[in-house]
Amino acid sequence: TLALDDDDDAFRELRLTYRLHAGTSFEELLTPERLFEASMCTGACAVTGRHDFGTIAPNRPADFVVLDYARMADDVIDDSSGELEVLLSRATKDYVRSVVVDGREVVRDGLPTGVDYPALRRELAAQVAGTGNEIKAFQPILRRYQEAIRAYFRAGRHKQVAP
Repeated sequence: TLALDDDDDAFRELRLTYRLHAGTSFEELLTPERLFEASMCTGACAVTGRHDFGTIAPNRPADFVVLDYARMADDVIDDSSGELEVLLSRATKDYVRSVVVDGREVVRDGLPTGVDYPALRRELAAQVAGTGNEIKAFQPILRRYQEAIRAYFRAGRHKQVAP
């Protein structure tokens, strides 16, 4: 699955979720606090079945992201905006300084730890470069497949009960 604009930026996806579900006018359906609870705890629980997310403490999962808040809010005047408001309006992957998963740092300063990321990208680019003709040859098949799926749903076949 691709992010909305294919930039793999979870913070931008979070912002979109908030804008789509927050409500209209003065009717607030989704608060920033509920959004963060859902993204930080409820989602993890749905995937793992565990209910011990959301608190940094001994014997709890230590998964968290460290953002450069000072850089993100460098023009905010005298705390005129709350931290959640700044986060929801400005956070992007560009402000990520560190990602810790299960107590182990897996991203530092925007790069994965434990691998030579630039070398990995070069190797991947070299492997992909050799497959261009195969990918182009597969395009007509893929288009027919996608059109068949569209036709299936347009015709309402997904709503029909199998015999």
